[in-house]
Amino acid sequence: MSYRWFLARRTAAARADFATGTHRTSSVVVTLLTSLILPACGPAQPSGPPEIRAGRDECVECGMIISEVKFAAAMEVSVDGHPEVLKFDDIGDMLVYERKNPQLQVRRRWVADLDRRELIPADAAWFVRSATFVTPMASGVVAFGEESRAAQAASAAGTVPVRWDSLVSQTATGTEPPAGGSAAGPAAAPPGS
Repeated sequence: MSYRWFLARRTAAARADFATGTHRTSSVVVTLLTSLILPACGPAQPSGPPEIRAGRDECVECGMIISEVKFAAAMEVSVDGHPEVLKFDDIGDMLVYERKNPQLQVRRRWVADLDRRELIPADAAWFVRSATFVTPMASGVVAFGEESRAAQAASAAGTVPVRWDSLVSQTATGTEPPAGGSAAGPAAAPPGS
């Protein structure tokens, strides 16, 4: 029996009782209690981005404690049909984790807006990669909620802003501008290489 069928049957019975003048208070109470308890039995679906607790949450990729929310990222994945949230201390760590785990069933991704320090959907963000951004794992990847702020930061760093799909594809193919480089060409080799 489905829950809706049960409610429909109880509602119909209550209407019949009301029409005949015989009220069944207990059935109404049971129906109300059932309607309040059953929804609480299912798994809660998060409606927005998860909370990143700086100094408490751990990055699933590197194991470090997330210390600066402005560089953090998170993703919701499906594990046996249930949502699980994974948190990262660096947007670059989320990229690495996804590349290392291609079997992931990603439902949603969020990245921290560098200036506002709040999580925004990754597919709505603009990304800039440059060594001028000292991120926890040295990826140099930061995110912005508005294209104008990303363009300003990219211009100052000598690169261009990109969207999530471009960032992923550049990272996967190795064509991303190296930290400190620009989209127009390679960066100078790091010292000692």
